[in-house]
Amino acid sequence: MHNTSLIRGVAKDVLGSTSGKIHDQKEAWWWNANVQERVKDKQARFKELMCYNEQEEFDIKKIIYKEAKRLAKKAVGEAKDKAYEEMYLGLSTNEGANGIYKLAKARERRQRDLGFVRFIKDEDAHVLVKDEDIKCRWYHYFGKLFNESCLSGAAMEGEIICQAQ
Repeated sequence: MHNTSLIRGVAKDVLGSTSGKIHDQKEAWWWNANVQERVKDKQARFKELMCYNEQEEFDIKKIIYKEAKRLAKKAVGEAKDKAYEEMYLGLSTNEGANGIYKLAKARERRQRDLGFVRFIKDEDAHVLVKDEDIKCRWYHYFGKLFNESCLSGAAMEGEIICQAQ
């Protein structure tokens, strides 16, 4: 448990942290003026909602916010439907033939799983592919990193565990 918090603390110190908010709209190509207006209205209603502390006023503002949220969702759905319909109509023409390949490439890129480690290299630069070998390599790496000055019987125990698997 201690190693986990230590690793997270070091990672936060070295890499820093973000606010967790995504500032750019990656799929905003289908946005239009109506969507922008509805979303801004929804955001304004949410800010108004957060300003009230009394329950009665809060409930009234919550109803208004929910209506604005519903309208924004509806506008987004309509805009997406219209944009995708136009895009697919454009793909069916001769000029849009290359667009099919661009679309397939973008969809393939989105489906890649970057959070999964498929292979790593060991100390001798040999590629490790098996899950057991990868886990053992990480175990030795972090063991050496955190226990470099005080190698004890626990480190030896870990080596035996990795070799047994």
